[in-house]
This record gives sequence, structure tokens and C-alpha cells, in this order.
Amino acid sequence: MYFATIKEKDGENDRASHLDRPGIFRFNLGLPSKIYEAQLGPRPPRPAKGQTIEGPWDFAVADQLLPHPVYAWMGWVAVVNPSAATFTGMKPLVDAAYARVQAAFKKRERLT
Repeated sequence: MYFATIKEKDGENDRASHLDRPGIFRFNLGLPSKIYEAQLGPRPPRPAKGQTIEGPWDFAVADQLLPHPVYAWMGWVAVVNPSAATFTGMKPLVDAAYARVQAAFKKRERLT
């Protein structure tokens, strides 16, 4: 179960952040729905395969909390090259994402 990932290069279905630029990476975080919506508003619909979510965002901009270009519909957010200040400010979001997967894991354990 993932709660956070770091992506360093573009993939077949995810090129919106232009990660193939030198020194560029994207920090991704899966948030609980209520926290996602408090940060960014309603979650967008799932994009078609190989597409990004529709909206006004520039997914290549650095140091800005944005919906994940592909997985925002599942509550994921993303930041390209977060500064130390941005990353520090995201600590409550990281904690919430971790708590979310902990709860999901415990629920799964009870079902087996």
C-alpha cells in the first residue's frame, strides 16, 4: 500500500509534469478525501487511459501543491521539486496519508 511516492521520469501514461528535465522530480501523496477536498476542492473525474485530469493546472510548475495529473480522482496530490518550506508545510498531509494507509491495512488484516 502506497501513501507517498517520488517519480523522477516521465512514464507512458504520465508525462504532464515533464519530469525528464534535469534535476526534476515529483513528490506524490495519497490523501483522505476530506483532506484532499479541503486543500484543492472536489476530486476530478478519472481521466481516460493515457490522459491527465481536466483542469486549469500546469502540472510542470515547481513547488506548488496540485492535484496529481493522473490519480487526483483517487485523492492524490503532487508537488514538483518541493522546496524545504513547502515540504515542511506538507508534514500534516504526510501524516494524514500515512494514517489513511495504516487504517486500510488494519482493516485488511481483520478481513483475512
